[in-house]
Order: sequence, then structure tokens, then C-alpha cells
Amino acid sequence: MKKLLLLSSFLIMTLVMSAQKIETSVYQNWTNDTVWQNWQQRVYEYDSNFVKEVEWRLLWDSVATQWDTTSKIRYVNNATGLPNQIIQTSRDSVTGLFTADSSRYTINYSLSEKEDTVLWEIKTGGVWYDRLRTHFIYDTNDFLITKTGELNYQSPSAWENYSRFEYINNPDGTVQSETIFRWDSVSDAWINSQTTAYTYNAYQKPLTTTIDHNSDGSIDNTIEYFYDASNYLIKTEQSVSSDYYEGYYTNNTSGLPVEIVTQILDDTVMVNFTRIINTYIYNTNDLGEELSFSFNVFPNPAGNVLNIKSATPCSQVLISDLTGKIIYDKQISGSEYTINIESLPAGLYVIVLKNSTGSGARMFVKE
Repeated sequence: MKKLLLLSSFLIMTLVMSAQKIETSVYQNWTNDTVWQNWQQRVYEYDSNFVKEVEWRLLWDSVATQWDTTSKIRYVNNATGLPNQIIQTSRDSVTGLFTADSSRYTINYSLSEKEDTVLWEIKTGGVWYDRLRTHFIYDTNDFLITKTGELNYQSPSAWENYSRFEYINNPDGTVQSETIFRWDSVSDAWINSQTTAYTYNAYQKPLTTTIDHNSDGSIDNTIEYFYDASNYLIKTEQSVSSDYYEGYYTNNTSGLPVEIVTQILDDTVMVNFTRIINTYIYNTNDLGEELSFSFNVFPNPAGNVLNIKSATPCSQVLISDLTGKIIYDKQISGSEYTINIESLPAGLYVIVLKNSTGSGARMFVKE
């Protein structure tokens, strides 16, 4: 089982590395109702395996009209591409170089590559001090059900309750609701502070988010999501107290946003508010193709039948084992398809769908 999980993790990393990765994000504000003004920028670097290893954070200097690098974040990844440590480095005031580590996250994982514990530390006077640790609990389906945070203001033995997140999940693993509790040291008890509910479309994309900030039964924040015919997000509508926002997404051919413009209601007119501009870098998979769309397979794990549902019509379906050997190859039509997999031995497989725009890949387990 452990070997299967390791192979699964490696394959997941391979598929993730095959997708487009974000290279830069520029955040802008609408200034004086006339022009977009730079504010922040993120620049990402990847290793030879296409795994993120550095994130640069920059602020716009409007006087010098140039970007000023403020911090560097390093990712120390394990063999499957997951970060074991995330280290923030600040600029040395003498040399101007990013050599002084200021904070770090250390992440431990379960055998199924889910977060088990996360420890946040800060560095003071050359010494690392524990500040926050988070524990994750999963159900028998490996769905997250509880996340508990503890703060430490003194010695390693002085951990205190801080926050707790409780999740109710749908059968497919998407989150139905999230409840946040804060620890009240006076009453020595958890206090319910916020409840969030989610709904999804048939492709597990979010449709609505409703937030009750005080957990008093009232809705303080709502978000609605809208998609095009390819199931790419194109618009959001958000109400926060008395404010109303709309977000407009311009996507590339793979459905990734290259521009996100947020507008706010000013009296009776929507006006520009913020903008994010993204650029991407590409890597190709072993077939020399870009993974350009997603789809769902169910049930997973599967018995004798595997169902496929795609947002776009497909022309071909392939199944391969972990060695890359193609064991199923068939021309199809339409966006929904059922495959009889009764003859497949138990194990982990990759299913690839193709259409005129590219291909998508998913993994499934045959019981």
C-alpha cells in the first residue's frame, strides 16, 4: 500500500508539473478614476522538475516608478514536489541581499500526502521560536474534518488553544460547510465565530459561497460564480455588508485567468476597483501535449464501471498503467461516457481525455 501511495504521489506530481504554472502576478488599484496604478507583484521560479522553489514579493515605488523587492520565499520540497518547508527571507539592511531568514513553516504529511501538522516559527536574535502549530484530522475517506491551531507566546511547553475549523463534506469530498471557532480564555471554551456554506455545479466548481461572520444565522457575505460553456470561471458577484462587487475574468485557452478586474458599485454605477494580471509558463507532458481541460471520473475508487463527465465534448479516451503502457484506447463522442473496467487488475491508473483543443488527465483506483 505504501508503495502504491508513493507511486500515486509521483504520478500526481508528474501531472501537475505538466500543466501551466503561474509566472507573475501584478496587482493594481484604480487611481483617481482614470488609470490603473501598480501596487504589488509576485514572481515565481521553478526547478527543473517544474516545482515551485522561489517566490519574490515586490511593492511598487510610485516616486521612483519602479518595483522594490521586499521579500523572498523559498520552498524546500520533498521527492513528490510537496513543500516540507516554506521559508521567508528578508533583505539584509547592510548588504542588501536576501540572507536573513525571518519566518518559516515546517509541514509534515500523512502517507496519503495530506497535511498532518504545520509549524510556524519566527527568528529573533538568530534563534527560531515556535509561534503557531496546526493539526489536521481526516475521516475514513481522507476528507479534512478538523483543523486546530495552537499559539505559543513563551516556551515550547506553553501552547494555548487558538482556532478550530470544522468541515462537513459532500460525498465527492468538496466542502459543504466550514465553521470557525475561536478559543475564549475567559470561559475556557470554544466560541463559534464564523460559518461558511458552499454549493457546486455538476463539475465540482463552486456556485455560491455564503458567510455568516458572527454565526448568528444572518448572511453577511455572499459570492456567486458564473462559467462559460467550457466551464471556465468568467464572473463573480459578491455582496459584503453594504458593498457590492463584480469580478470579471479573461482566460487563456486553458481556462486560466490572465486578467481579473474587480468593480465596485458606486451609487448606481459599477466602477473599476482592482485588477490582477497573470502570466504563465508552460511545460508539456510525456505525450508532448498541454493539459488544457479538466473532467470528473466517478466512482473513485471504482469497481467494474467508470463514469466520465467533461465540460466539453471529447474525441478519444486512453487508460494507462503506472509504467505508461496504454491498456485502453477508444474513439468517443460527447461529454459523458461509461467504461467497463471489470477486466482491469486492481491498482492505480491514469485516464486521459482528448479533444480538438488538447487533453486532460485524471487518476483513478480500480478496486
